[in-house]
Amino acid sequence: MAVSGFLNRWVGDGVDAVHGHSLLPTLAALDRYGKTAATSYHIHSPARAEFRATARGASPLEAMRLALAGEILHRLEWRVLRRTDILIANSIFTRDRISEVHARIDSDRIQVVPGWVDENRFQPVADREALKRGLGLATDRPVFFALRRLVPRMGLDRLIRALSRLARRGARFQAVIGGDGPLRSTLEEQSRVLGLGDAVVFRGRVPDADLPGLYAAADAFVLPTAELECFGLIALEAMASGRPVLATPVAAIPEIVGRFEPAWLARDPSSEAIEEVIRKFLAGELPVHDPNVLSARVKEQFGAANVLPRLLEATRPRLVKRGDVGLGTSSDR
Repeated sequence: MAVSGFLNRWVGDGVDAVHGHSLLPTLAALDRYGKTAATSYHIHSPARAEFRATARGASPLEAMRLALAGEILHRLEWRVLRRTDILIANSIFTRDRISEVHARIDSDRIQVVPGWVDENRFQPVADREALKRGLGLATDRPVFFALRRLVPRMGLDRLIRALSRLARRGARFQAVIGGDGPLRSTLEEQSRVLGLGDAVVFRGRVPDADLPGLYAAADAFVLPTAELECFGLIALEAMASGRPVLATPVAAIPEIVGRFEPAWLARDPSSEAIEEVIRKFLAGELPVHDPNVLSARVKEQFGAANVLPRLLEATRPRLVKRGDVGLGTSSDR
């Protein structure tokens, strides 16, 4: 395996701790160091559920292939969870879902430590109209921004249907959809058939340099997820930029968006509910938060300065080699 070869060649022995984020590399590291090093694994999403969500709308053959891959990774996931000392999830939703699909993993074994937002990179801006002009966005109507991989579980087809109904009722807006993926041509065709014209713009992959500006320039960020949003870092980045997030109440999203403004959550993930929350925003019927205050609250709770020490604390007390009875933590050596 490539990871095993890399570890043997470039890392070698003498490893005190392993902290994994993806299944196959973590499994290789456990095989190499699991008996001697302290190990931790950061759970981002249940493997089988991820593949099932990806299979939605796929051809029968592709759905079968994805289902098989999901089952294989589900079993590998169990091996990683069983063999790892410390388990960490980004959300309560993920912790609980993992303990459901792997019944022998007690949820008490899984510590919840959220992801974090870069406090310096994402900021509100004073002149949003100038920023819109610089980014080529509309300045004569509200601008919505969505950033997603264009796959079924992201709910972008529902968003486009919602926007279509709003446009037919006379609403004026520009919705900018960033990101790429296998559904791009399908979603572009859906938008064309529904007559949305330049009301919906597919921007493709957003360069890292443009991302903070797009968040800050938009009147609102839209998160129309249909299923399995195990954290929602993009919602934090948008709110750290001072912008409201209009979102579906799916998976971990209420833990993130609902913490700051529950009224920004749609009543459910349907296109009708997405339409309703956007209509309320356009009509000025939703709560408005001062951008600087919203940004400060997000960074206080989810900034790297707050979260990274929690992650270190979650792992540091158990940085003890397996089988070394009587040793203290690494800080005691």
